[in-house]
Amino acid sequence: MRLTPYEKEVHREIEKWESGESSVFVKAINWAMQPMDWVVNRVVSPDLEDAADEAINQFLSVLNDASGWTFDASDIIADARAEDLDVEEIKDLRDQPLETLDEMARKRLDDHAILAAIEGGGTGLGGIVLIAADIPLLLGIN
Repeated sequence: MRLTPYEKEVHREIEKWESGESSVFVKAINWAMQPMDWVVNRVVSPDLEDAADEAINQFLSVLNDASGWTFDASDIIADARAEDLDVEEIKDLRDQPLETLDEMARKRLDDHAILAAIEGGGTGLGGIVLIAADIPLLLGIN
């Protein structure tokens, strides 16, 4: 199967990502976090760090499962058909143009970003009372 020019460019981007070439932004964040990493390594015991890692992993696992409840294959198939793609099932998307699929994904991401902004504004207006709801809601949306 021959790759389109768009697919070749995406392939190059993936290879760059896999090789670990970080953006300036990522490098700046990593640099800014070095003092925090140093403090954590000196103050937090390995057992506590392992326990925190496990708790976070369990939370993210539950969150990942919950995100599956917000996924509706029929919505994605309807979006694909709106783009004039011939699909009956999700697996049919494998044979569709990557550029079109990326555009569909961007639209969905944009919708989620708007919803997340509204959610953040709403919980922010609630002050300290609603701040506890902010992070789980945000992670559930995304």
